[in-house]
Amino acid sequence: MADAVGCGMLYVVNSLIPSANLVLDPALKPPGDLQAKLLRQIVLSGLGDHVARLVVELFFTVAFYFFVSSTVC
Repeated sequence: MADAVGCGMLYVVNSLIPSANLVLDPALKPPGDLQAKLLRQIVLSGLGDHVARLVVELFFTVAFYFFVSSTVC
């Protein structure tokens, strides 16, 4: 499944930017420790808005729960 997704993404990039001429090397070695750390940082840097939204939603949910529970008892 991951190969099909990877090939699909390469097809999209190659069709939008023909000069890119990207290929998928099936003999590609896994990334090293430093490369894996940098890739993880790149991916997670784009998820900051999702994390912030989750924290805000969680804060208001907990605050509402305590407010409701303190007024009912």
